[in-house]
Amino acid sequence: MSTSQTRRSIDRRLAITPVAVLGGCLVVIVSACIGPWPHKSSTQVRETDFDRGVHLLEQAGVEGVSIGGGRSLEDSREYLRLVAELQGSKRDLLIAAVDAFEKAAQAEPSNYRIYANSAIALIFLRRPEQAVAKLDRAIELCPREGNDLEELAFIRAVFLGELADSAPLGGEPDINNLERALAAYDFVLNVNPHKYEARYNRANLCDALGRYQDAVDDYDRILETRPQDPNCYIAKALTLRSAQRYQEAIAVIDHLLKISPNHYGANRLRKELVALQSWGR
Repeated sequence: MSTSQTRRSIDRRLAITPVAVLGGCLVVIVSACIGPWPHKSSTQVRETDFDRGVHLLEQAGVEGVSIGGGRSLEDSREYLRLVAELQGSKRDLLIAAVDAFEKAAQAEPSNYRIYANSAIALIFLRRPEQAVAKLDRAIELCPREGNDLEELAFIRAVFLGELADSAPLGGEPDINNLERALAAYDFVLNVNPHKYEARYNRANLCDALGRYQDAVDDYDRILETRPQDPNCYIAKALTLRSAQRYQEAIAVIDHLLKISPNHYGANRLRKELVALQSWGR
């Protein structure tokens, strides 16, 4: 298994994401998820358009779960199952949901929840740039207090990262989207510097961009508060391997083995690192 393949497998085991993404997991925003929805809008038309959009999402099989619930990327099978079902009438339901949210936005142009839900439908319709534009608008309008800004910003960052990693088999990640995702994670961490998932994913992006020291610094910040996180030690060692800093990588693995002596992945990686160091590669 190559370094990039190993890294991707670790990403999908650890990164907790709150949005359905291309190749990723399924967690979506609907009425119960970003704060309480008003029981009454200022007009009946606004309420009907928004509620109709949410109902269409639910009919299409896009179930609402709490953003904070954080399904892991191991749930990608659920996402793939849903995408496979989004044919015919289900796709039509998503298109109808987007139309309903557009009408709702005309009536309530400052309601960030409308744009967030529209983005979810667009993600499932595989219209990534439109989805990102809706997320940008939702973030722009979202109140600065509370948790919604952090969650929406995290959704955008994860989605951009997945877009960058959705290159054809054997292809290189999209550098532009990697940079966009990195900037998006910087935004998340500006809102909440202690968000583990954002810090971890940012480190992976830095690694993919060849910014190895930045990645190591991010992993070190995680380990300050999670000193027994075995997967973070593995990820840090892989980054050091990519930087050809084999002795440092071995030291990281040795530290992990003191914490978890029977960690199979650590023992295997250590053998690889020792071999690479002896070969001078």
